[in-house]
Amino acid sequence: MALPKVCASKKNEAGFTFIEVIMAMGLLSIIGSLGLFISMEILRGGSFRNDCDMVVAALWRARSLAVNNMCLGSSCTEGQPHGAHFDPIKKEVVIFQGGGYNASDPVNEAIPFDNKTVYVDAFSSIDIIFARVSGNTVTTTIILKDGAGHISTIETNSEGRIDWQ
Repeated sequence: MALPKVCASKKNEAGFTFIEVIMAMGLLSIIGSLGLFISMEILRGGSFRNDCDMVVAALWRARSLAVNNMCLGSSCTEGQPHGAHFDPIKKEVVIFQGGGYNASDPVNEAIPFDNKTVYVDAFSSIDIIFARVSGNTVTTTIILKDGAGHISTIETNSEGRIDWQ
C-alpha cells in the first residue's frame, strides 16, 4: 500500500522575501527623512522666534528703565533716557543709558542673538532711545531676517509703543 502525498507540493512560506524587506526599509527611510526635515525646520523657526522675542524684550526693558527714570551706575545722579543699540555686524542688542550709545559705558547690557544667521536688515547700526518718564521715541522699523526665509518686523511709534509680527 502506498502512502498519500500530503506535503510534497507545499513550499516553505514562513518569513519575508528579500524584496519585501528592501521595500519596507526604503519606505521607512523616506518617512524618517521627511520627519527629520520637518523637525529641523521647526527648530530653525523656533530659534528665529526666540531671537525676535529677545529683541522685543530688550526694547521693553530699555523703555521700562526710561519710564521709571532709572539711573544705573555709581556716577549717575538723576534719571536718564535709555535705549537699545542694534549692531548688525556683532549681531547683538545693547541696552544703554543716556542720550546716545557709548560703547565704553560699563553699564551697557549686551544681548547677543542666539541664532547667528539672524541679522538686522540695516547697513549700519540702529539706536532707539526712549525719553525719560514718557517713554516717547521716534518711529522706527526694524526688520529681522534669517537664511531660512523667516522675516519679522518690529516697529516703535512716537509714544513708545512696540509692535512686532
